[in-house]
Amino acid sequence: MSSKPPYANEATKRIALSLSGVVGIADALIEAGRFRGSEDAMEHIRVLHDEAQSALDAVMEGLDEDQVKGILRYGSLCEFTLVPKSNPVCSKGFFILDPEDLRAMLRDPLSQCNFCELSGEEARRCPIRKMLLKTGAVELDEKDRLYGDCPYQM
Repeated sequence: MSSKPPYANEATKRIALSLSGVVGIADALIEAGRFRGSEDAMEHIRVLHDEAQSALDAVMEGLDEDQVKGILRYGSLCEFTLVPKSNPVCSKGFFILDPEDLRAMLRDPLSQCNFCELSGEEARRCPIRKMLLKTGAVELDEKDRLYGDCPYQM
């Protein structure tokens, strides 16, 4: 009898991403070195880092290894930002793009995808598909899949 590892639901994924963001912020503050009040603040920042990392480890412990990789992959595509609630960007979605990916999307706005005959592993290796995933222009479903091998194949 095999026991499957627990599966993280959407709330658990959000918590893991938030905790990893806190760890990242603490890392950035530690790497910043000296700043106003850093002598007094640094000990607290290190505690913040260690406690957030411990909490993240507890949340991720025992989860399916493939799902953990998926959460980490999604997290690497995220940007943690602090924006005042009064800023209109809070209520609008936006993307942070690599300039080269933006140029590629503008140069060939998926026209070659309309006639694409790739399937299976070939489609999964397609550089346009990878770029669309990386930029967030298309998203994976809850099982780390697109609808089919490519978002443009129906």
